[in-house]
Amino acid sequence: MNHFLWATLLIVATAAGCHKTNSKDHRLSGNWKLTGGNRGGFVGGTYVIPADSMFILSLNSDFSYVYKQNGRVTFSGTYSVVPYTITDDPNAKAVVFADRPLYHNLIGLALAPHPGGDTLTLTNMEIEAGPSGRYIRVQ
Repeated sequence: MNHFLWATLLIVATAAGCHKTNSKDHRLSGNWKLTGGNRGGFVGGTYVIPADSMFILSLNSDFSYVYKQNGRVTFSGTYSVVPYTITDDPNAKAVVFADRPLYHNLIGLALAPHPGGDTLTLTNMEIEAGPSGRYIRVQ
C-alpha cells in the first residue's frame, strides 16, 4: 500500500509540474523548407530531399501551422512551444504539434548571420535515436 501511495503522489506531482506554454518568442514564425535530416533508429543514416520535391513547414505567430508537400497541404493545425526538461540545457524548448501530442520535437534554431541563413532542426525526442529534419528559412 505504501508503494501505491508514493506512486500516486509522484504521478500527481509530475502532472502538477507539467504545463504547456506558448513562447512569446516568435523567431520560429515563418516558412521553413525541409532540406534533409537523419532517419534515426539503430541503422540511422541521412536523407536529402530530391530537387523536384518541396516540403514547406509554415509556423505562424498565432501558433497555427501548415505543412505542404509540393504545394499541397498534408498537415495543418496548431502547435505549442514548451520547455523541454529532459536535457542538460535549461533553456531547451520543444515544438509539440496538437495533432501529434506524444511527440516532442526538440528545437535547434540558428539565426543568421551565418552561411546559408536561418536554419531550424526539429528532432523527435520521444524515440531513442529519433529522426530529425533540417530546414532553412524561405520567403
